[in-house]
This record gives sequence, C-alpha cells and structure tokens, in this order.
Amino acid sequence: MQRKIDESEYIAEIEVWKKASAIHAKKAIEQYEAVVENLEQFGYEKQTNESILNSLHEIVIVYKNDKRISIFNKSACDFFDLNANEIIGKNINNLPQELFLFLNSYRNIDTIDDIICLKENYFKLNEEEIHIEDETFYIVSLNDISNLVGLQTLLQKEKDSLEEKVSLRTVELQDEIQRKKVVQGKLESMVYVDYLTGLPNRKHFNQKLEFFMQEISNKNSYDFSLFFIDLDGFKSINDTLGHNAGDELLIEVSKILQKSVRNNDFVARLAGDEFVILVDQITSKEDIERIGKNILSLMSEPITVSRDHKISISCSIGILMNPSKDLDKYTILSLSDRAMYRVKENGKKSYCFFDEYMFEEFHQKVELMKKIDDALENDEFYIEYQPVCSKEGIIVSSEALARWRHQGQNISPFYFIPILEEKGRINSFTYNVIDMVIRDFEEGLDVGSVSINFSAFQFYDTKLLEFLEEKACKYPHLTKRINFEITEGVFTTDPELVHEKLTIIRALGHKIYIDDFGTGYSSFDYIRKYPIDVLKIDKVFVDEIIEDEKQYKLLKGMLSFADSLEMSIIVEGVEKEEQVNYIKALGIDLCFQGYYFYKPMEKEKLLSII
Repeated sequence: MQRKIDESEYIAEIEVWKKASAIHAKKAIEQYEAVVENLEQFGYEKQTNESILNSLHEIVIVYKNDKRISIFNKSACDFFDLNANEIIGKNINNLPQELFLFLNSYRNIDTIDDIICLKENYFKLNEEEIHIEDETFYIVSLNDISNLVGLQTLLQKEKDSLEEKVSLRTVELQDEIQRKKVVQGKLESMVYVDYLTGLPNRKHFNQKLEFFMQEISNKNSYDFSLFFIDLDGFKSINDTLGHNAGDELLIEVSKILQKSVRNNDFVARLAGDEFVILVDQITSKEDIERIGKNILSLMSEPITVSRDHKISISCSIGILMNPSKDLDKYTILSLSDRAMYRVKENGKKSYCFFDEYMFEEFHQKVELMKKIDDALENDEFYIEYQPVCSKEGIIVSSEALARWRHQGQNISPFYFIPILEEKGRINSFTYNVIDMVIRDFEEGLDVGSVSINFSAFQFYDTKLLEFLEEKACKYPHLTKRINFEITEGVFTTDPELVHEKLTIIRALGHKIYIDDFGTGYSSFDYIRKYPIDVLKIDKVFVDEIIEDEKQYKLLKGMLSFADSLEMSIIVEGVEKEEQVNYIKALGIDLCFQGYYFYKPMEKEKLLSII
C-alpha cells in the first residue's frame, strides 16, 4: 500500500528545486553576461584594429592559405578603386584582373631592393607569413615611396650632372695646368736667357758656376776654367752705326763664341759686350791657351751686320784657370775680370791668365774693402761741398762729394768708389750720402740746391725709387733742393729702364744732371730723348781753350747747342781767370765750377763763406 506523502515533505522538496533552479539561473545569467562581454570586447577590438588598418597610408592586404581575402584596408580600396565588401571573403582567383595579377605574381616580380611599380607609382614591398591556430595568413603591405624615388631620381640626375661637370672641369683644369706649365717654362726661360742673343744670362751663369763648384774632389782647386771676354771698341760701333747694328754684332759674336768651344762648354752673356765661358775638365794650360787663341782667330774675321756693313772687331780675354776652392763665386768672376782688364791695359786683342801678381793686387782690394766696412761703421766718411757759381761769382748751388779720412789720412774717392762698385756696395753707400746731405740741410745748410752723384749701378737697384719716394714724403721741402748727377754710361745697358726711373725721379721734384759731358758715351741724342735738366761740360774741354783754337771752337759749339735747347749749363774744371773770361765772352748764360772759384770744403767752412 503506497505511503501517503506528508505535505510538509513535499513543500521542502519544492523549496530545494526552487533553490537549485535559482542557482542554475544565476550561473546561466553569469554565463550569458560573460558571453555578451566577450562579444562586445571582440567587436571593440575588431573595430579598433580595422580603424588602425584603415588609417594607415600603406596598402595592407591579408589572405589565408585558401587564397580567401580576410583584410583589405581603406588605402587598398582607394588605390585599386574597389569596395572592401566586394573583396573580403573572395578567392583571389575571383578578383578583378589587376588585383588578381598582382596578388598572383608579386613574388615573381623582378624587384630592386623590394621596390615595385604599380600604376606608375613606386612602392616598397613587405610580405610576412604568420600562423594562428593551425591557419596560415599572408600579409602583403605596400608603402608608397614615389616621392622618395622621384627625389632619388632627381638626385641621381644631379649627381650625374655634377659628375659630368666635375669631369669637364677636371679636363679644363688639366689643360689650364698644362698651359701654366708651358707659360712657366717660358717665364723660367726668360729669367735665365739673355733677351738679345738667346745665350744664358748672368743669373743662369751664376747658377751654373755654383753647380761646377759643388764637385767633390780631394784637390785644393776646381777642375774648370773661366774665360771673361769683353769686346774692344764696341762703343764706337754703337756711336757710328747705331744701336741696331751694335745689337746685330752682339748676336753674331755670341754665335762665334759658341762655335769656338765644345758643345758641353757653357757660354753666357753677362751684360753689354761682356761674355763668359765655363770650360770643364781641362787641366792643361796649353789646351786652355788653344781655346783663347781660337776665339781671337774667329773674332778677327769681319762680321757682316745690317746694310752689308762689314765690321772688324777684336776682344780682350781674361782667364782664371782651376780656381782655388777657397774662393767664392763672386771672387772667381772678379779675378777673371781683373785678368781681362790687364789685357785692356796692355793694348787689348789678346788673352791673359790671372797670375800671382794680380792675386796680390786682388788681396789689397779685399783688405781695402774691409777697411771701407770699418769706415762705414765708424763714420769715417763725410761730405765736402764744392760750390757752383754764377758768372758773377755768386754761389748758386753745390755738389756733394764723399770723402774718407782714415787714421788721419785722406783717401781719394778715385780709389774707394771703384771698389764699392766692384763689391756691390755703391748703392747703400749712395743712400748714406743722401742721408748725410739731408742731415746737413736740416742743420742749417743753405746753398740753394745740392747735387749728388749716382753710379750707373744705382738704376738696377730695385730699392732706388722706394728710397727716394720715402725721403720725398718725409722731407717734401727738400725734393727741389736735392738733385742727381749721372754719367752718359748709364744709357748704354738698359735705356728703357733708365728712362723710366729718371722720369719718376724728376716727377718727385729732383733735377737730373749729366756729369762729365763729352768724355763718355757722348751723344746729343741722349739729351733729346731723356729727361735731362743740366749739362756739366767736362774740364778736358776747358783746359786748353786758350792755347788751342779748335778746342775753344769745340767748347763754343757745345755750349751754343745746349743753350739752344734751353738747358742749364755748368762748366767744370775752371782754374784760371783767362778761361773764365774766354767763356764769358761767348755771351751764353751758364755757371762755373772749379778751383778758380772754390775748392771742395766741409759744411762749416761753406757756411762761413755764405
């Protein structure tokens, strides 16, 4: 018999089910809420990832191993002009042709550094293969680098253009360097070559002589000999036939000298009509003499110059054979020059070896030069002034004359001036004389103007004009009171240089005198061409005017000619009253300088006379 269920038990069972249902429902709700939350998070992440992909400028395409497209971002849609909904989920084989061709072939495209070209744009290609839960995804991204490629192309063009320009400029520079080398070679040739004869010049000779002196030998003397050659009577050819004929003669003489020696001997022109020959490796005096005789023999033949003039000219040759190694290059040249002058003194047209007597004479000059150096240091040189007077005997100017008092004795300038010139010290000495005259003016000397003698060497001193311009700036009140005397010999070597410097000196305010006119390279053409203010007639034209009528007429003609050119005239060497009266009688405006009026005197005595 079925047991009758108690109502209370039934109610309890129902309560149990109710509680169980409530618990299950809560879990169900929690599970539902969790599912909803996951779906929302997934949707959010999906939306976020899509936003990120669509914001990229890169083209991004993702497809699976089954060739179905899962991602096709906005840049891809824009570039291929497609809608993502039309593409996503489709198989590659069912895509529009252009996209199909690209996705099926990009791996086989021949790229350079993964750069490909689509629709005339350039992209950097990146590809990546990833695996997620046993599925394979292929990510293809294209970064548009058209601007970079364009810039690179432009830069490449610029580079190519620059390289072309550099290449062209390099060629131009190489041509320019080559031209400069040619010009430099010509300039060097001009520096070392005599402009007239084409022979080596003095500079080249000095270089060659130094080379010969560098030879290594245990002997006390060198193995070369030096010939110093000077033409006899060359000045008369210039005076009678003109300088063009003289130049042609020098050219022919240079050819003769080259023929008279061996090919390896060195022939050079020093200046004017002076030549030298260096003969190496001949130690026999007889062989050296044979060369000298050969030169004299060839020179004895008449030489034809312009207008078929045949000129006979001789030469004087000084020979220094195997010079001592104790001598420097300047001394070697001086000794051969001294031997040449010995030939001049003995009648010319010959040769002479430098000997012991001349060597002793040379040593005396060396000793004298040492004394001159000491004298310069000890202020042993001083100035005497010889007045220049009008016809009435009034002092109008003066000539500055250098004097040397050594240990109580007066040494003649005819002795020490040539030594200064020979040793190349005359330029600095003359500047010292100018400074002494300026000092005397500043200390009260008042004789109108003072003339100072210039050596011919002065015009070849590069410091001459600079020195005079400096003095003119410092003492502008003295430029018209200091004048310069030159001899006619300065015009013979480089007339154009002398003319240029005389013009500048005159422009500074100084007057130019020709001293000893009529005794040197006299030519009235010099007076016409050069800026000359004053002629000083040499005393040789005054000495015998009383006894010799021809001498008187010659002097009269010279004075009349100078007067017609409106030049100032000073007659030098007047010693007698009769000479003064004879010259006054000519009626020409001039001045006198000579012992009849005043001898040279020191500044203090001159001031007492004035």
